[in-house]
Amino acid sequence: MVAGEEATDPEEERLDALCESLFSLFLRFQNAFARAAIDKMGLTDADAEGIARMMEAGGSKIGHAFAYLMRNVISERLLRSVSHDPATGWSDARSPEKGVN
Repeated sequence: MVAGEEATDPEEERLDALCESLFSLFLRFQNAFARAAIDKMGLTDADAEGIARMMEAGGSKIGHAFAYLMRNVISERLLRSVSHDPATGWSDARSPEKGVN
């Protein structure tokens, strides 16, 4: 279904509702996976990238999917650092070298 269009077919509505629920579940899993990798396993960004490259080298679709999850660990750590220190995100943009005061 195209965004902004209303589903008229009951089967399309059912599939749309299922997709929405499953995608929400996937996003929660993705975040839980990244948090567990960081907090419980002590995974570093270098570890995550190394594992991602190793999984991609196998060439399988599931390996690429796992590599995506591993790289999400790197993003999660970055989001945590920015959320704990909001000034970090703005410090470079306001530096005199960038021409912004």
